[in-house]
Amino acid sequence: MILLSSTSLILLVFCSFSYFVVINGRIAITIDSSSSEEEHKPKHKEPCCTDRMKNRDESDIDCGGFNCPKCQDMKKCTSPNDCLSDVCINNTCIPSPSCLDRIRNQDESDIDCGGLNCPKCQNMKSCTSSNDCLSNVCINSTCIPSPSCQDQIKNQDEADVDCGGSICPKCNNGKACNTSEDCLSDQCRVQFCQTCSLVSFQNGDFESGTISGWTLGGGLRTSISSSEILPKYFLPGGQFYNYTIAMTHSSIVTNGSDPLLGDLMPGIVEGGQYSFRVEDLEKGGYASVISRKINNYFCLDIYFSWLAVLQNGNHSSNQSSLVIVQLDDFTTGESLILRRYDAGATGSGVDNRFQAKDDYFYTPAWQSEHLAIDNTRFGHNFTLTVLAADCEPTGHVGYLYLDSFSGLSP
Repeated sequence: MILLSSTSLILLVFCSFSYFVVINGRIAITIDSSSSEEEHKPKHKEPCCTDRMKNRDESDIDCGGFNCPKCQDMKKCTSPNDCLSDVCINNTCIPSPSCLDRIRNQDESDIDCGGLNCPKCQNMKSCTSSNDCLSNVCINSTCIPSPSCQDQIKNQDEADVDCGGSICPKCNNGKACNTSEDCLSDQCRVQFCQTCSLVSFQNGDFESGTISGWTLGGGLRTSISSSEILPKYFLPGGQFYNYTIAMTHSSIVTNGSDPLLGDLMPGIVEGGQYSFRVEDLEKGGYASVISRKINNYFCLDIYFSWLAVLQNGNHSSNQSSLVIVQLDDFTTGESLILRRYDAGATGSGVDNRFQAKDDYFYTPAWQSEHLAIDNTRFGHNFTLTVLAADCEPTGHVGYLYLDSFSGLSP
């Protein structure tokens, strides 16, 4: 570096750690620095716990080992002694086991719950004993709700899920039961709650003296072969339904004998004071129907009884008087009981339920029908339909008595 003055020429020459002053060509001053090169070199620092470097025996930067403070969570470690938590797993410091670390540790049965140290577990958490659960119920290693009448589990002394027993409400029809006290209906049969009485069939025995609960049908069959007749054709809405015939050709009857066959047949009322006669005793080519639908049925049995009279006009089966007795599972569309008889001249249209007298086929005793229902049909709808018809040429009668439609044997 050279400096020039306007009055005199002054040269300053720096060289290393010495400098010279030159004035008008002469050296006026020489100064030699007293500092050595070695003294001006940076001093070497000793490793320490604040140098922001991983050195010495530190397990992570400025922590761990014998000299530095213990490391915070998630820092590297070589032993538990390197960690504030005293837990070193997979060379990483992790939090000390607690009930808030979101890790299943200590003696917890599930994450942060159960065991001796943590709070009890909520429902559906894992458990090893009932003590792990708030509900105090551990089943199949899972905490489940405490027994109640709303837990959708059959427990306590319940007869079925959440009903029956000494604690919960009584059970509806179709539910399991141990005694009648388990049931709203107060009827327990074959370990199922049921409502099985004449009352449940809404006048099934006609003891009200009316047709309450039943549907009547009727019409002319003069142009219809017996093989083509179906009861539904003569019920309301059917293609052959006639209101006047339906309302006038059938009736409630009281105790007594059949007007045509007398003592050859039993009394025309099976039990009580009333039964129902389908179609009248007058010839004329008419057909009459009675039908009853039972909804949401939970009993194990259906019973009903009938008597029939068919007059033989020496016709073919297709022209003869006719009776049809049919019990259907309306829910599935199945016919569970189907009896179809006619007064054909050969006698092949009836079976051993019938006897013959002159030109009549008749039943000498009440024909009791019984349908046993398994629990696969619980809650289904059932329909009983009975038809009686004169012969197609109109000169011979057919009629039937119906009684005792119920869930109990007559």
